[in-house]
Amino acid sequence: MISDLLPDGVDYSPDAADPPESQRVDRHLFWNGLGPIPPGGGTLVITIPVAVASQVPSGTMLANTMSVTYQNAAGALLGPRVATDTTRTREPVLRIAKRGEPDPVLAGHVMTYSLQITNSGPAAVTQVRITDVVPLSTTYQTCSPEPCAMSDGVVSWTLDALPAGHEVLSFSVWVSDTLESGALIRNQAYGITSDQTGYYSGPPVTTRVTRPIAFFEGHAFRDDDLDGQRDGGEMGLAGITVTLVGASPLLTTTDSSGGYHFQVETEGPMWVAAGMPAGYFRTTRGTVFTHAVGGITRTVNFGYAPLTSPRGAIYGIVFNDLDCDGVWDAQEPGIPGALLSLDQADTTTSDADGGYTFSATLDSIHSVVETDPDDYFSTTPNTVTLLVEGGHGYQVDFGDALTSSCFASIYGTVFHDTDMDGVWDYQDELGIPKVTIGMDGNPLTSTGPYGGYTMPPITEAATCTITETDLDGYVSTTPNLVTRSVELGHGYPVNFGDVIQGGIYLPIILKNG
Repeated sequence: MISDLLPDGVDYSPDAADPPESQRVDRHLFWNGLGPIPPGGGTLVITIPVAVASQVPSGTMLANTMSVTYQNAAGALLGPRVATDTTRTREPVLRIAKRGEPDPVLAGHVMTYSLQITNSGPAAVTQVRITDVVPLSTTYQTCSPEPCAMSDGVVSWTLDALPAGHEVLSFSVWVSDTLESGALIRNQAYGITSDQTGYYSGPPVTTRVTRPIAFFEGHAFRDDDLDGQRDGGEMGLAGITVTLVGASPLLTTTDSSGGYHFQVETEGPMWVAAGMPAGYFRTTRGTVFTHAVGGITRTVNFGYAPLTSPRGAIYGIVFNDLDCDGVWDAQEPGIPGALLSLDQADTTTSDADGGYTFSATLDSIHSVVETDPDDYFSTTPNTVTLLVEGGHGYQVDFGDALTSSCFASIYGTVFHDTDMDGVWDYQDELGIPKVTIGMDGNPLTSTGPYGGYTMPPITEAATCTITETDLDGYVSTTPNLVTRSVELGHGYPVNFGDVIQGGIYLPIILKNG
């Protein structure tokens, strides 16, 4: 009679046993009545097929004990004889590790996690499953290689088999743009399992967050030639307050060289504004709309001229009039490259922020003309006439809108028609401020300091009636009621001429020398 005690950790396959056992009790197998075994070295072979269980820890000692009792030819009962076999298990050894790049990562940007799966065991593993929980404050983007998927916040891969060696998997996430510098993103809920192994997790991965830093710098300077540009030799002005909306701190003052500097960790629109020092007037805009972009330095200079300057300055912005109201709002971007001229002689183009500057003679009438850029129409008069006096800078802005806009614009100028010909001679006829302008019987706006106006936007094709109400003491030289048919994506100028009632008008010729 032979008995065999199977060790824990193996699964018996009785159909393949040879010969089949006579009896089985739990893990005990019994064979009765085998033999006889011939003398002189005869053998009896029993085959007991088992499979090592799939998740027996590597290095486990499997001990199998067999015993035999027998009778000799004389009928004497002998035994038992005992034999033991020991076998050490070896299994595939899986490890998982991960890193996040870049580290540190910018808020509002994408980072990628790379997972390295290593099988250092003697054989392939099957049905390998890798899972990774998407960290807090991030949003899943993509994963590779295929097949991979994300469900309920868990990224997963399933491999039919993984031979000895390693494989790299990855997935990317978008980092929340609300995180502050120094915040930590922790990824620790990830691991691997297979048919042959238990669940293994990797060490936690921590990534530090920074915010994209944008730089703003520039100078407040004495603009000796009144061209709006800081030239070599033009000194800086110290102690001028500069404000950058969105920065922390919000305010700074120019140093001894007139310089200032900001760092901001917020990308997006920004407004830079400079104060007004005593004894000066502006030669550039006091508020500039621009954008903060991480890693980019923006230079914004502010020009000033002494009140005793022998010339004046005309400056302003050509802007995208998003709301079609004819007034530059702080969130409306400048239009670069627009052509402008002064007195049909000097020309310039708007800079990257839409700004421009002209130097002008004092006590003279000047006209500034803007030419609409391609694909734009006007929302303000393209011509502005003004009298430049000593100790002053004059801001003259021009609004344009894209021809794809879903509105139309009616604008114009009420002018002193000194020669009473009903035609605006803009070279020497000034605008009239504070004149009421209406449309379709409703008073809607009034003219600005240079006589210009813009009606509220017209949002559907129509025929409109524009009216002017003469100021007290004035009479019209043009009709006070004008009808225009308008289509969206266009601007329509409507000017009105007035003269002072009872006035006498003589031409005045100014000569130099």
